[in-house]
Amino acid sequence: LDLLHVPRLTNWKNDRNLAHQIAAHPAQYSEDDVRAWLLRNSADQHQVLLGIFDQQDQEVIGVARLMFIDWISQVAELGVFIGDFAARGRRRGQEAVGLLLKHAFMDLGLERVYLRVMSDNLPAMRCYEACGFVREGTLRSHFVSEGARYDMLVMGILRNQYLVEYAGQ
Repeated sequence: LDLLHVPRLTNWKNDRNLAHQIAAHPAQYSEDDVRAWLLRNSADQHQVLLGIFDQQDQEVIGVARLMFIDWISQVAELGVFIGDFAARGRRRGQEAVGLLLKHAFMDLGLERVYLRVMSDNLPAMRCYEACGFVREGTLRSHFVSEGARYDMLVMGILRNQYLVEYAGQ
């Protein structure tokens, strides 16, 4: 991702439906806000921030990242979304998660990658399960969206599990 992508990222950050799916509180972000977010997160040594691109037209369609990387414990939280509505449902998120896991385990030497997902985001849960994540627990009544409380599921995958089951894919 670079500063050329700020207009699209700004649209996605202001999308209320997407905010619910990724457990973010809706707000109105300006391009300056998003530019500052992008620069700050790109420079963070405890994060890998990448764009997801359409293979045909090379347009950015989403964001994938490893966050809160604990280099000592070798653990990171995964976050991914397809912001381009037309690109959803085409396994692009699953591809991105697979590539991000490969990078996490093979290049960065992490031992565990986990994520939190809204309990009502069934497509995301199916994507994560297809990539080898297992449900580890529930954060009950953890997030408020549009005035309602939602559970969040914690899912994770370990390096040894990835190497045995998914590294060859």
